[in-house]
Amino acid sequence: ALAGAALVQRAPRLDEAIARRRVALVGALLVLYPLLLPRLGFGVTTALALFALGRVIAPLALARLAIFALVSAVIAVALFRRLLAVPLPAGPWGF
Repeated sequence: ALAGAALVQRAPRLDEAIARRRVALVGALLVLYPLLLPRLGFGVTTALALFALGRVIAPLALARLAIFALVSAVIAVALFRRLLAVPLPAGPWGF
């Protein structure tokens, strides 16, 4: 009976399993982001990363999340290029 109780206590709850999965996915996204920057460019990579992070952290409606990701990426590109004059990696589409 004690061994069974120990197994029940050690089994991760569903919430913990979901949290661990989310942490792993965010970690994977953080590794992929700099690898995709030279290939896709800052704007596209940032939009995709924000969309993916939004799906992992707070699953919202796809349209709302896509709009958020695109608007945020456009603002980030404008901020870095225009205001701060930072050269950003350009992808095959020039942005």
